[in-house]
Amino acid sequence: MNHVSSICLGRDLLDRNVSIDEAKLFDQYQKLFEFVRKENESNTIYCKMTEYERWEKYFATCNAIECFSELIKIAVLLQLCGSLR
Repeated sequence: MNHVSSICLGRDLLDRNVSIDEAKLFDQYQKLFEFVRKENESNTIYCKMTEYERWEKYFATCNAIECFSELIKIAVLLQLCGSLR
């Protein structure tokens, strides 16, 4: 995320009264990071997947929305800012 994206994200969070639980976000990011690291190391098929397929595989490993709720909030706001394609 570049500087402009982070400014837009912060402004959108404030403008839309969206609250992010930082502790949950940290835990969710750590789990996502670990998942991606393990998949990249052990699964050559994963490296050839599209972004959509990679997210789908990650979400399939989550047993409840609490595993990615804060990540989704940020992804939606980034989409609104035009930072994601």
